[in-house]
Amino acid sequence: ARRKLLTKKELAAEIKCSTRTIVPGLCKATMAVGIDPGVNTGLATYNRQTKKIEKIFPALTMGDAQQNLLAIAEQYPENLLVIVEDARKKVVPKKFQKPERAYGAGHVRAMCYMWEDFLSRNGFTFAMVAPRGFKLSKWDLEKYTGYVGLTSQHGRDAAMLVFKI
Repeated sequence: ARRKLLTKKELAAEIKCSTRTIVPGLCKATMAVGIDPGVNTGLATYNRQTKKIEKIFPALTMGDAQQNLLAIAEQYPENLLVIVEDARKKVVPKKFQKPERAYGAGHVRAMCYMWEDFLSRNGFTFAMVAPRGFKLSKWDLEKYTGYVGLTSQHGRDAAMLVFKI
């Protein structure tokens, strides 16, 4: 069964509900980077001045994602904000409380610890946020953000972490 497409207004409401966390350093950041950790890590950049997603990287390994993030940080040394989807903050309804289902058998949860350590050690301004409850198709992403290009589900998730932040 095909799911109903969300209107821009419905999608904006979904995003607002899930970004109520106050992020330190948000006001001065001109570039935001979204990270969706996992075996295939999603990475996306959003320019807050032009209000456009600049790039959604294809699914990357953690090491490749970290190298790309360091390269981005060289371009925006003072004005970069990193938002990471943190599986440790996921709230799971009681009927689905199986550890392997809630945390991807602990692997993604462990990667969140590694990302937090990496970002802290390298002096990034960052926030670890709870996962959002929705996924976008390639067409939904194009319709809502205007971004046209090759994407993966992880990349789209990363992009939605920072879009309109």
